[in-house]
This record gives sequence, structure tokens and C-alpha cells, in this order.
Amino acid sequence: MKIKVIRGTNQIGGCITEISTTTTKIIIDVGEELGNVKEEKVKKQNPNIDGLTIGIKQYDAVFFTHYHGDHIGLQEYILKDIPIYIETITCTMYNMLIDVTYGRKIHNANFFNFDVPVIVGDIKVTPIIADHSAYNSAMFVIEADGKKILHTGDFRTSGYKGKNQLSRISQYGKFDCIICEGTNITSSTKKSIKTEKELTTRCTEEFSNYNQVFVLSASTNIDRVCSLYKASIATDKLFIQDVYLANVTKMLAVDKKSSTSIPNPVTFKKVKVYIPNRNKPFNEKYINSINKYIIDETDLDKPYVMMVRSNFVEYIQELYNTNKLDKPLFVYSMWKGYKENDKMNNDLNKITSMNIPILDIHTSGHATSKDIDDIIKATNPDKIIPIHTQNKEQFKLKYTSVVSVEDGDTVVV
Repeated sequence: MKIKVIRGTNQIGGCITEISTTTTKIIIDVGEELGNVKEEKVKKQNPNIDGLTIGIKQYDAVFFTHYHGDHIGLQEYILKDIPIYIETITCTMYNMLIDVTYGRKIHNANFFNFDVPVIVGDIKVTPIIADHSAYNSAMFVIEADGKKILHTGDFRTSGYKGKNQLSRISQYGKFDCIICEGTNITSSTKKSIKTEKELTTRCTEEFSNYNQVFVLSASTNIDRVCSLYKASIATDKLFIQDVYLANVTKMLAVDKKSSTSIPNPVTFKKVKVYIPNRNKPFNEKYINSINKYIIDETDLDKPYVMMVRSNFVEYIQELYNTNKLDKPLFVYSMWKGYKENDKMNNDLNKITSMNIPILDIHTSGHATSKDIDDIIKATNPDKIIPIHTQNKEQFKLKYTSVVSVEDGDTVVV
């Protein structure tokens, strides 16, 4: 087999990896680049990869690890006659997000199941469920020519699926090569919050001191939603989701392949819904889907935890102006780098001007340096190819089997 990292050896996000034999070529992820966090939005651009997004088809399949834009965001440019393979809920979540943002949905996808091999030409791809801040993320075991490769995608062990992460990989034995994400390769493992469980404990302690708690977090980070819900119940508060999140949790709750323990307005008594930014139109089908669970004025007189999105300031300001807030708290539960964005900075300053205290309570969706150590010990690879990192030199310092590659270089396995 041959591996070519088309993009991703010197950056976080936007990774595109080619794996090929003499007769078959596949791609793992086609993500949009993250760009500068100070920018409001990085314009999507065709990566102009011959045979993948332009020209005549040269690839037999594209596999996606998860629904984050830096892994799937350029799917709309893939040539239409190249088959796409994706996990069912991953596809549904991505298409729902496209419904409320922009872009083209995924149509006519081929759906894979975890631990069930997919055969493309002479390559066998086995998806393994991965612990990450995106629900039902995947790693891939790729086998051909008597060789075995692990593509980790984005992973960690600190979430609710993390306990068995290494055992799920270890059953495949030794690998010839591991393509490993290294977002946090230089970070310390000694953090104040290490796991989602510890985050729940911290939130419970803090929430008990306030009546209204607003939490800014990614709606697609289902582990975080579960953590925050547990803290809201422990402090006897109503858990309020926005329209988009309520539709996501409703979908996950009724899907036979997902957990019924995900807090949603349909089967959970203390979960309700609000419509953010009510002056702007929202897709009516999503509102109609959860209409009977929308909060009324009396709900806002009770203690609550409210999940908020990027337009949160307008709604909180409205509550503040009508004297609906008594001992409020704002929790920032996202990557701290987003605070460099001018709009985010201004919005947080507005929260401060309302005399609402702000706490940072977050844990990464990516592997710590220890997680990377553990996965390399579990796979015992002959070759290590770092991707999704700005610090690949750190890999060289830690591991003797690292192959030094730049974007476009080919490694023979």
C-alpha cells in the first residue's frame, strides 16, 4: 500500500489522505481548512485535486471519519461518480447542520456500520467507533497487500466512549503503519478538567450557586450536552435546548442504533426548547417538530440551564432588559482559541457588561499526549505518520518510527 497525505501534515483540520494499491485508490476525509479564527467565516474553496474534485474520476471511494467541517466540509466538491462512505447518524447530523447553515447536503451516500468491513477493490476498510466530540466518530483499519494501517481520525479517551477505546483497537494486533492525529501532542495531561465525567462534577458545583446558567457549547458535541444535562438535574434545574439541538437530540433518542439516554424534549420531562434569535426566520419543519415542547414565560421564572448558540447575546440581553435574570452565570465551554474572534470577544464583553460572571469549563475533543502514547503502544506500528497537527516535530522527538513527510509525499507500507 501507499499513503499520501494530500493535505494535513502541517495544520490542524482540512486533512485529506490518500491510500492506494496498484489497482485501488481511496480517500479519508475531505475537510475545509480552519483558517484564521479571527475571521468570521473562511470561504469554502474547491481543493482542485485531480480525479477527486476536478477532472475525470481517479478514486474508488471516499470515507468520512465524522461530521466536523474540517473533515467533511468540502464533500460537495467530490466528483459525483465517486462513492461516499459514511456512518448513518454522521450523515444525518451533517445534513441537519447544512439545513440551518449553508452548503450542499450529502445525497446517495453508502452507509457503513462499525466493526463491519467495507470492501473497495482490493482494500478492506473496517470502521471502529471513536471517542471524540463528534457523535459516532470513526477510526479506520485499512488492509490490503498483506499490510494493515490505522487511520485514527480525531480521537480522545476522556469522553463517554473513551473507556474501551484502546481495547477496541488492540483486538486488531500489530499495525504496519498508524496515521495519527496530533492536535494536542505538545499539551500537558495535567489539566484542571480531564474527562467529561469530571466536567460534570465541576459544572454541578458551579451551577448550584446560580439560578440561570447559560452555556455556550457546540450543539453537535453530544457528550457535552449529556454532561451539562447531568449537572442541571443534579442542581434541580430545567434543561433548555435551542431548536436545532432539540431536533438533534430527538433524532438520536429515537434512532435504534443510538443511546436512549441522550437528553431530549420528547422522552425527558425536564428538557424544553427555546427559539433563539426570534426576529430571524428558522426552518419551520424544525419548529413544528418540537413545537409542543417550547418554553413559556413561567419556565423562565424557574432555575434553568440553557444551551446557547453563536447569536446568544441578543436573547440574553432581552432577558436582562426585562428583569428576568436573578443570579445568572455564563459558561464558555468551547476551545479558548475562538475567543480571538472579534465578534466572540465583543459578545463576551456584552455579557460582562450585564454583570454576568463568565466561567471557562471545557475539555478537548482531541487526544492528549498520553492518549497518543497509549495508542502507539497498543498498535506497535513500524511507521507513524502524524497529521492534523502543527507540531509534527514533537512526534519525531518522542517516537523513533515517525516518517517525516510533507503534504504530497508518498510513503510505501
